[in-house]
Amino acid sequence: ARGTMERQLRHLVRLVDDLLDVGRIAGNKLALRTEQVELADIVHQSVETCRPFFETAGHLLSVGLPAEPIHLIADPVRLTQALLNVMINAIQAVERKGRVEVTGAVADGQVCVAVSDDGPGIAADKLPSIFDPYFTTKSEGSGLGLWIAQQIVTAHGGTLQAQNRPAG
Repeated sequence: ARGTMERQLRHLVRLVDDLLDVGRIAGNKLALRTEQVELADIVHQSVETCRPFFETAGHLLSVGLPAEPIHLIADPVRLTQALLNVMINAIQAVERKGRVEVTGAVADGQVCVAVSDDGPGIAADKLPSIFDPYFTTKSEGSGLGLWIAQQIVTAHGGTLQAQNRPAG
């Protein structure tokens, strides 16, 4: 019972945070506080925050980052939030004891972070809508997580894309 209450409380806190973000973004108040950050710090902070979700679901998580540091100018709080939203989406997409992988690299002067999972994928007719506000394929959730992540990434001058692997 305690675990269920803690899960529900985390869900409610996340929903309130999402709704506050919608208000900020809709009012164009998504102010970035940029500084030089290291990608590994963003990834590790997101992973640590997500660890209870991974443990509860019994998922395997792997992280692949280059040995050399990847520095970028970004808002570390917002960028961590964006990555966290995408990771939580991946956690929810895979069946029990699934796999989620986070990788980072630099290609053509651009930082690329990929979150992949071994879930069933997204139906082709729903794929174009996953970044729309309030769109969800899950029975619970606000449908705001990926939209907020996209707004944060866009505010940083980047793009957020989704695609299915051939197997899902």
